[in-house]
Amino acid sequence: MIIKNNTYKINTHFILTAQEYWYLDAKQSIESALKLEKLNTNRARNVVLFLGDGMSVATVSAARILKGQQNLQPGEEGYLSWETFPHAALSKVGILCLRPT
Repeated sequence: MIIKNNTYKINTHFILTAQEYWYLDAKQSIESALKLEKLNTNRARNVVLFLGDGMSVATVSAARILKGQQNLQPGEEGYLSWETFPHAALSKVGILCLRPT
């Protein structure tokens, strides 16, 4: 993929604007997520839970950009390893008292 003047050249036949590129990328991600196998209703065993503390959306974006730039790419088109997991979630935590612990 070649990027020039905010235009993405996928191959010799397709030239996309940045908006079109990111739209298609998101569409493909959603379609692949919807094609997941039928939900398993059996009891879970051997569960592995990854919990990233202090990983805000901005922090993850910065890490993705750094990884891409280290691979001699603009940065935002890549994925971090956990972003390819079939299921993920974000959470927001707060405190009930005035002092954080």
